[in-house]
Amino acid sequence: MGWADVLKSLQAFRVPQVFILLLSMTYRYIFLFLHSANSMLEVRKSRVVGRGTGNDHRRWISNALMSQMNRSFKMSSDVYSAMLARGFTGTVRTYSTYQLTPADWLALGSAVIAAAVTIILGRIVP
Repeated sequence: MGWADVLKSLQAFRVPQVFILLLSMTYRYIFLFLHSANSMLEVRKSRVVGRGTGNDHRRWISNALMSQMNRSFKMSSDVYSAMLARGFTGTVRTYSTYQLTPADWLALGSAVIAAAVTIILGRIVP
């Protein structure tokens, strides 16, 4: 089961579309953001010789954060424009279709029976 299938399943449970869209974008771009931050740190380590002062480190961190925020804002604008250009409507689409099979109904029935038995036993046996 892939990430798109999980998001489509959330749609089936009537989770608001805005939440699903936010979750999908966050999942994708958090890894991109971390990769970019890691690359910036590696570049810093490879170019610095010796130890710097505390002020140098603070200045570099504040500049790196500002640069990362600027990149994030620009990338979000570019991504949204590209999504609109490709016909984005706000819905999650997958190639697979969902249909309940007899095995699904059997699993659902078994889960309901197990839950009922657990509740009944919980009331009988203290």
